[in-house]
Amino acid sequence: MKFRLHKRVTVAAVAAAAIVPALIIGGGSALADDGGTINAKVGAGEPGYSVNSFLPESLTVTTGTTVNWSFTWPEPHMIVLDNGLTPEDLASEPPADTSPFDFDGVRKYVYSGTIFGDPANPPTFAIKFEKAGDYHITCFIHPGMDGEVKVVDSGDADTQATVDARAAQEYATDIGVLKAAAAAQTAKGVTVTQQADGSNLYEVDMLPAAGGSNSMRDYIQQFFPPSVDITAGDSVKWNNPTGVPHTVTFNVQNSGLDPATTDPFSVPPAVPAGNVFDGGSAFVHSGILGIAPPEEGAQTAEQSFTLKFTKAGSYDYICLLHESQGMTGTVNVAAQTTPTSTATPSQTSTSTPTSSATPSPTKTTTTAPQPPDTGSGAGDGGNNAFLLLGVAAALFIATGAGVTAVALKRRDF
Repeated sequence: MKFRLHKRVTVAAVAAAAIVPALIIGGGSALADDGGTINAKVGAGEPGYSVNSFLPESLTVTTGTTVNWSFTWPEPHMIVLDNGLTPEDLASEPPADTSPFDFDGVRKYVYSGTIFGDPANPPTFAIKFEKAGDYHITCFIHPGMDGEVKVVDSGDADTQATVDARAAQEYATDIGVLKAAAAAQTAKGVTVTQQADGSNLYEVDMLPAAGGSNSMRDYIQQFFPPSVDITAGDSVKWNNPTGVPHTVTFNVQNSGLDPATTDPFSVPPAVPAGNVFDGGSAFVHSGILGIAPPEEGAQTAEQSFTLKFTKAGSYDYICLLHESQGMTGTVNVAAQTTPTSTATPSQTSTSTPTSSATPSPTKTTTTAPQPPDTGSGAGDGGNNAFLLLGVAAALFIATGAGVTAVALKRRDF
C-alpha cells in the first residue's frame, strides 16, 4: 500500500494575528553580484534510517553566492535563517514567497516553510547571500538540527567539491551511529515472557532517536525485530518510548481511508475485541504511539500496543507515518502442535535471540510512496507539519520571546 505525504500546521502564538501571516518568508532586496551557486542538502537517509542534518552543517561562501538546499529524503524539514529576529520583526516586516530568496543580511529571518523530501525529485529552497556575516540556520522540527553559513567578501570559501566531500563525511558519521545502535538492538534478540495461560508474549521495540548533537535529531525508523515468529495463541507487544510518533497498522488497504488525503493523527485506534487478531482482513490500528494526538489534549501518550494472534499465517504491518522510510514489519504465526497448557503463571523473561531475532538492521521494505511535489520549496502558512514541536516558539529562541506552537500534523505516508 502506498501513501502520499501531506501536511498542515495549526499555530497558536502571542499576537497571532500579526505573527502568523509573517511566517511565510521574509522580504528580499536588491540583488548582489552573482557569486555562483553552491548545492547542499537538508536531511538524507536510507530505508530504516533518517539523518536529520544540514549537509554539510557549515558553509563558507563569498558575497553574492546562492546556496541551494535540496530535500532528498521523505522526512519533513524546514530552513529558518535566524538573524536576530523578534516578535516585532514578524509583525512589521512583510512576507514574501520567492526562491531563491535574496537575503541582504539586514532582514531578521528567512523561512522556507515545511518541505517534504522526495528522493526521486527533490524539492529545493535557495538563499542568495548579499552581505558578509555569520548566519545561523535551523530546522525547528528536529531539535539539534542546526547549521551556519559564513559569508565573506574575499578569501577562502567552499567549492562544490569541498562541500560534497564534507557532506558525505558527515552523513557517513551520522548514519554509522544509527546503524551501530540498530545492530546492538538486533543483537539483544527478542524478549519473550511466559503468560499465565502458558502462551508467550513477544516484545517488538522501537528505538529512541540517536546520533548528532541532540538525541532527538536522527531517527531509526524500524521495528526490532522486523519479523517475529510466534505460535497461535501467543501475543505481540509493541513498545515506543521514543517520543517520535509511530503506529502499528494492519490491513490498511481495507480501511476505507484515502491514501492521498489521510492524516494519521486523525485516524482513531481500531482495536479488535479483547485485542485479539483473528487473521481476518479487518483494519487494525494502534493509533499514534509515543506522542499524544493534539486534538485530544492528552498530557501523556500511549507507548505500547498488544495483540493476541489466534490463527496461523503471515501478517504484514506498517507504521502509518513512516512506511515510505521502510518502517514495516511481519508477524509469522505457526499453528499450535500441542494444546495450550494451564501452567503456573511465570514472570520469567528471556532475552535469548530466537530465529525471529536475527534480522539485518537494514530492512527489505515495501515500495516507497512518492511524497508530494512541493515545487520550489517556497512554503506557505498552511503547509507545515509533523511533530508537536514549538515551531513558532523556536523562532524566538535567540531572544527568549514567548510563542507557543501546538498541533503539528503530518498526513499519511
